[in-house]
Amino acid sequence: MKSYLKLFIPILILSFLVWTTLRSWSSIEGKLASANYLYLFLSLGVLVVAQVGAAYLWYRLLPKGKISFRQSFPIFVISNFGRFIPGIVLHYVARVYLAKKKGIDVKDVALSVVLEVYYSLLGSAVVSLLAISYVNKYLPFSQFISIIFIVVILSVFFLSPVKVLSIARKMPFVGNKIPTFEVHLPYKIHIVLAIWTAFLFLLNGAAFYLISRAFDNIPISNLYVFAGLFSASWIVGFLTPVAPGGLGVTDLSFAYLLLPFYSFSEASFLSLLFRFGFIMSEGIVFLLVSLFNGREKMKT
Repeated sequence: MKSYLKLFIPILILSFLVWTTLRSWSSIEGKLASANYLYLFLSLGVLVVAQVGAAYLWYRLLPKGKISFRQSFPIFVISNFGRFIPGIVLHYVARVYLAKKKGIDVKDVALSVVLEVYYSLLGSAVVSLLAISYVNKYLPFSQFISIIFIVVILSVFFLSPVKVLSIARKMPFVGNKIPTFEVHLPYKIHIVLAIWTAFLFLLNGAAFYLISRAFDNIPISNLYVFAGLFSASWIVGFLTPVAPGGLGVTDLSFAYLLLPFYSFSEASFLSLLFRFGFIMSEGIVFLLVSLFNGREKMKT
């Protein structure tokens, strides 16, 4: 039943966004006619760079010296395509399997995946803080609650994963569900990886800003707000159990958060276009990896 929900709900949400877009297609068609498509190509380039950056993050979480970035990059790219298959976490399984073939212990790969999730949530939470002052204008958040969010997120940012997981295991209800891992990560490396992940979410915000800039004269200051709003919607999608890879849920959440800037039809269109850009960037990187691997095999 859960597998069917993971298939049905993303399709239902994406269909709703498409329907909402088509409902006001005449106004959107006018924007398409006058769009500056150079910004769309630039956005795609930024998303490709973000894909490479995400692959590098995972590489840095693997045991040092076991594998080169050149070897880990195809593993990350190929396994990533399993994110949107409902019912199973195929991309993690594929990553463990492919890395094991390169001689990396299964426990080490599993730990790298856990830490990748940890840093992704941390980086997105940090960048989402950029939108707090903006969100407070439209949602009934008190300043006190905003301060609590900032203090908690920044505290986690400056604590090592070892300490955070140790504290989390002492929490009622969820503590006993957190697996025990031996994490050997120098504090300086932790800070670098946390900053790096936050930078990747800023890149995603920049990519969306370029998409919006293709249709409207949006001030550059909105880049940070867009990055914060996207990061918040990414967290919602990631933590939703019936949305593989956040598909659908992230897009709908992002569209709603964009309402102060756009009508819901325009926000739905931009959110879908951003999702399409993600898929296109993954496809481009996958194609480049496939071509490179094909040339390497021909040489041997």
